[in-house]
Amino acid sequence: MQELFYYDGEFYEKGNALVHLEDRAFQMGDGIFEVLPVYDGKIFAMPQHVARYTKSMRDLVIPIVDPDEDMINVCQELISRSGIEFGQIYIQISRGQWPRQLNYPLQCFPHIAMTIRENLIDIDAQEQGIACSLEEDIRGLRCDLPTLNRLGNAIAMEAARNKHCQNAVLYRKDTNQITEAANANFFIYREGILWTHPANNLILPGITREIILKELLPALGITAVEKAVTPEFAYGAEEAFITATDMEIQPVIRLNNHRIGEGTPGPVTKKILAAFQEYVDVELSKLNFGPKETEISEAVLANTSFKN
Repeated sequence: MQELFYYDGEFYEKGNALVHLEDRAFQMGDGIFEVLPVYDGKIFAMPQHVARYTKSMRDLVIPIVDPDEDMINVCQELISRSGIEFGQIYIQISRGQWPRQLNYPLQCFPHIAMTIRENLIDIDAQEQGIACSLEEDIRGLRCDLPTLNRLGNAIAMEAARNKHCQNAVLYRKDTNQITEAANANFFIYREGILWTHPANNLILPGITREIILKELLPALGITAVEKAVTPEFAYGAEEAFITATDMEIQPVIRLNNHRIGEGTPGPVTKKILAAFQEYVDVELSKLNFGPKETEISEAVLANTSFKN
């Protein structure tokens, strides 16, 4: 098994892919990303990830030059060539290469980069829970777009590490309301209701979040409210957890030196996690990758090569 890179039609081993100095992703953070989870050699929730990718591209007026089928074929080829069965595929789209300017270039051609790496779910975090610090949300006002501008997230995560915490829960200082975690969506369970921030411009609406709200909670009989809460309200929660593609669900047992509930993963969180893992298994069982599905299209192979 090995990490593998793909850039504009060619496959590369680690450390051999190059990006131009005037790529707008490098100079402006002008682009979007998407992360695909790989379980047992299969991509989970591909339609939802493709839908979010497509919406993000359109919102940022970046032309979509690769059909969905070709994108999926390249992802399958990354899995096949790398030998990675449990991991994640990171996709990054840059607006393209152009002399530095703020205006969108009119004749710019997007660049696509992909990376596949192993990603084993942190079972210890799921079973024991994690501690989170509370950090000010200093990001901009379009957090709903998975753009490459992640400095605010990185600053919050570093602050959490310096406080010996595994993640950071963000709050807007002007409203004193929690938005999400540095790299995940945030939920609390209090008085029989599951609370999470609404899917507006202040959070990145995660695919795991969507599955929990739309697919799992109705079947579990759990009521959810999409409403912002204050840190003080969260401190009084019986349970809390964060969700993201690369972590599934992680219980939060401490927030800013406040113990959440009993200080251990709670029964509701465990129930939702078990339901999510069962949902993943069921959905993956529907993906029968026979020769037709796994065969890389001639159009893709004609425009790809491997460089070491």
